[in-house]
Amino acid sequence: MSQTLHFGADLTCTCQHSAAWSSWPDGFIRSVRLLMHAVYRWIDQSRQRQALKDLDDHLLKDIGISRATAMKEAVKSFWM
Repeated sequence: MSQTLHFGADLTCTCQHSAAWSSWPDGFIRSVRLLMHAVYRWIDQSRQRQALKDLDDHLLKDIGISRATAMKEAVKSFWM
């Protein structure tokens, strides 16, 4: 029996049949949620860094960041 999990913005399960998951240990479920949150944060950081890299010099100057600083941020690993 396969079940698709759907998570809301607060990372709580919004499944209609979430009772089946009540047998899982709370610590395990909490760990999975924290891991998912970290992955989403890493993806968001990566997208922001790429967007920063793609800004033109005029916009970088408006936000007070040099081209060198923007490029330095863009090459950082996703988990940093």
